[in-house]
Amino acid sequence: RRPPIGTKAVSAHDMKREFLIQSRLKPVYDLVPHVIALCEDHSILGSDFYVMDRIQGEIFRRDVPETLSREDISIMATSLVSGLAQLHSVDASVLAELNKGPGYVTRQVEGWSKRYRSALTDDVPDGEDVMNWLLSHKPDDVDSCIIHGDWRIDNMVFDLGQKKLVGVLDWELATVGDPLMDLGSALAYWVDKDDEPMFASLRRQPSHLDGMPTRKEFIAKYLELSGRKCDDFTFYEVFGLLSIVRKD
Repeated sequence: RRPPIGTKAVSAHDMKREFLIQSRLKPVYDLVPHVIALCEDHSILGSDFYVMDRIQGEIFRRDVPETLSREDISIMATSLVSGLAQLHSVDASVLAELNKGPGYVTRQVEGWSKRYRSALTDDVPDGEDVMNWLLSHKPDDVDSCIIHGDWRIDNMVFDLGQKKLVGVLDWELATVGDPLMDLGSALAYWVDKDDEPMFASLRRQPSHLDGMPTRKEFIAKYLELSGRKCDDFTFYEVFGLLSIVRKD
């Protein structure tokens, strides 16, 4: 894996950081690809890069193979939720140097708001109402754990035979933070089959298919598996949507 070719933010696509994260996580979270070597010699590919084992399986983007039944899709979707809950249960001390301490929610709201404002153009709404709402409604951190930061279907590898999640890719945004913020970011990409046409038109993954959970069902299953509680998920959903507006 190497950074995308072209201009990038100074802190983006840090191959050394990704290599470290995957090296530390693999022994305690088997869905991480096994990394083999990191190369910092830019004379080879023009950038840092690392080599990792290939995970055999399928990556779904906007759609899935027509051969998959509703039951197959449901089983794999459940493994997607359980994979996230499992990650959040890993002892965060394996990535202790990424832990900035309490205040993760505040740092994220302020950080994403700053990035949104810095990227603002004349043809885009300023979003101040949303950012001010997030700032005034932010909860305390519910926990501190290892989070992925970009938990979406096209970063997952599924085994169609076993009908389960077998690999998680793209650890660029992984850190130690609040698990519900990670869940909120994941659900920002999740389009339900009965969503309004404008929102449905933004679909980039097959979350609308029969067998896939709705956003509410995803949240409920995650809370069941993780043992966490959340009476109102609105803040996390709004934050997730703001973060993907800036990323996309």
